[in-house]
Amino acid sequence: MEKNIIFRNKIFFSIGLIITVLGNITFNFSTNLYLLEKTEKGIVLATNISFSILPLIISAPIMGKIIDKIQEKKKVILFSNFSNLLLMATMFILWDKINTVYMIYIGILLNNFFSFLIYLTFKASKPQLFPREWLIKANSISSAIDSICGVLSPIIGGFLYSILKIQSILELNIICIIIAILTNTLLVFENKTLNENYTVKEYKIEDIDILKLIVIIGIIFNIGYGLSFSVTIPYIINKVFQLNSRLYGVIQSFFYIGMIMGAILFAAGIKEVTLRQFYGIFYRLSIIFILFFLPLLVSFNSNINIVIYITAMILFGIEASCFDIYLMTFVQKKISENIIGKYLGIFISISKMFFLMSIFISGIIIDYISYKIIFIIGIILFVISGIIIELVNKDYKN
Repeated sequence: MEKNIIFRNKIFFSIGLIITVLGNITFNFSTNLYLLEKTEKGIVLATNISFSILPLIISAPIMGKIIDKIQEKKKVILFSNFSNLLLMATMFILWDKINTVYMIYIGILLNNFFSFLIYLTFKASKPQLFPREWLIKANSISSAIDSICGVLSPIIGGFLYSILKIQSILELNIICIIIAILTNTLLVFENKTLNENYTVKEYKIEDIDILKLIVIIGIIFNIGYGLSFSVTIPYIINKVFQLNSRLYGVIQSFFYIGMIMGAILFAAGIKEVTLRQFYGIFYRLSIIFILFFLPLLVSFNSNINIVIYITAMILFGIEASCFDIYLMTFVQKKISENIIGKYLGIFISISKMFFLMSIFISGIIIDYISYKIIFIIGIILFVISGIIIELVNKDYKN
């Protein structure tokens, strides 16, 4: 691939990703506010949030196989962009003519379906967009953009919702999609049948075992993440520490700051990905969970609790970013490009399914046992996983 094409791909990939992610998250955040204002029912909001995850679980393996069968990945991305554009234009035209709550449900479901198809296609086709040695940096940029948009979208979404009607936010999202289409048309995909080291027939049994291990690693991480981040930590900050919503928002935002830091650090310092780095992550996560657990064992004052949780959130964000970058790079380098979509689809579907399960389990544990138990479970889970992966890595080397 020529240097000027690689440089062009880097620029337009970054711009397109920023516009797509920011527009999509802002749209979801604004519609959540609209539903909460219109219905004042938590179940409606919960249903809407679940609609943003369910398309990933249900459709990921099928979409992965479809992506693998299509040589020209750009067509998949542009088809999804145009489908999303048609969806948003239809919602805008029909807004005052039909029940808006049901329309938002359908809109969120389809929007997340098309957005996830774009996301999965980009994940699977990064080896066609960038040289092998630049994959870590490409995944680091993706992680940094996701994190920055995660910080900015609630601020932008809340601000826009306070000054604009929901129809105007739809118009802005339509403009974002049009810009994304224009940038995506300028990307150049290098068609490859297989990557440099692997073919389907050349897989050794130990290579397949390593890929299975990667799936298990992803499940373990998502269980720990779901148990702690989505329910338990917000519960502790709001109900146990009894901090106000402004401080809760500040503490939560430090997780995304940590992810940005992680993406920058690993893009600059890591050249290759090995199994050793995965068990290192799990050992460090167990230490971070001890840090989360510490204020529940020792009675610190409120300010110290805030400092401890901000520190733990930053470290958690760094490790989450590190995990995402390592995992995607490892998979992109180990799996042939004609089957990578299928494996990524299956991996994402299974991981998200366990993530949802862990959220429900954490709620049950909080209500019927004790929120403290969750961090003990997390510490034990990460330590044991780290030891097992370390032993597997030694056997694999031998």
